Amino acid sequence: MKKIIFVCLLAGLAGCASNSQYGNFAEGSSPITNKRLADDSVKQLLATFPPASTRFNVGQPVEDSYGRALTSSLRVKGYSLMEYRPDVKSGESAQPASSGKELRYVVDNLSGTNLYQVSLLIGKQSLSRAYVLQNNTVLPAGPWVMKQE
Repeated sequence: MKKIIFVCLLAGLAGCASNSQYGNFAEGSSPITNKRLADDSVKQLLATFPPASTRFNVGQPVEDSYGRALTSSLRVKGYSLMEYRPDVKSGESAQPASSGKELRYVVDNLSGTNLYQVSLLIGKQSLSRAYVLQNNTVLPAGPWVMKQE
């Protein structure tokens, strides 16, 4: 019963993440935690989007350790990435829509808990997963949840 409630909570959080600002809001998370979260995110992207035929247009500045680890690992795995361009006005695309999928992310934690959530927003889809921090390591607290429009 707890797992069902948790998955419902996670699905609700995934919907909230798509309306919020993007970035890493997990205050105090270590670079090691962010690297592990990014590595798991890349594993899911590999399972969902083939690297040789997928190009991601990063739709936000990558200024945090999660974002840097994510983009670095995506390149190593064979993805083509178009960096965020702040000179492009909101609502406009840096490249034609057919040239890649827009990629944004939200990393957050619930205040006063050891729970983290990662949401990857790819075009009109979102992938979300919850994690728990135990014994200085981050572990998945449930499956990846995909939402499509």
